[in-house]
Amino acid sequence: MRWQPLRAATALAALAGSFFALDYLEKRRAVNPPLGWSRVTGSPTSVSDQSPAVLTSAWRVGPETRWSSDTEATQVYIRPELSGPIGLSLAATQETGTWIWISEDRPVTASRGDVVVDCMGSIAATSAVAPFALTEQDGSILVTWGEQRMVCPVELADDRAQGGRPSLRTTVSGVRLRSIGRNKYTDGVPLSPLWWMSGLMVGGLLGMLSLDLLLSILARIRPARVRSEE
Repeated sequence: MRWQPLRAATALAALAGSFFALDYLEKRRAVNPPLGWSRVTGSPTSVSDQSPAVLTSAWRVGPETRWSSDTEATQVYIRPELSGPIGLSLAATQETGTWIWISEDRPVTASRGDVVVDCMGSIAATSAVAPFALTEQDGSILVTWGEQRMVCPVELADDRAQGGRPSLRTTVSGVRLRSIGRNKYTDGVPLSPLWWMSGLMVGGLLGMLSLDLLLSILARIRPARVRSEE
């Protein structure tokens, strides 16, 4: 019974340490591209010094930044928290590519270089956090944002032949991404509530195991010391 207060204190300390370790790692991961993506232009945003990123975790894409997929894909999506425009493309290089642009106060537009692409249908701006996706079709791209959709005619073969890959880019403002993925598979969420809880549990368990190991070592050392004194 004499060890119960020590065990309780160790468990609380391990949980607190795990919490701050997870927050430290997450805030640094959030400013870099997820697995399968690379930064082409732009610099990482500064690490957040605000409250812990518990249940509010998101990738932070800085202004004038572009990310590119490491592989080709026929579908790409993001779930952004908009604070400025963000463009998404299924196959783009530094020089070519058809970009679909969304913002919180303007309808969705499509462009190729300086030329506006005429699309069938329209998508109104929304402030809600909803999935924004591009899906390849025969000779066109299906654009969806939440429940809204439109179709933009475009040929992707030439862009892919020049090395075009799924890409996203920002302009004068940064954007937060709650999730991102390709081919209907997620490339991950920054840190989901399940991972938070799992990390805390593992950290607490390791703390308790470390305490038991220490107590076991001390229990073995003490009798040996007593016998040597006798």
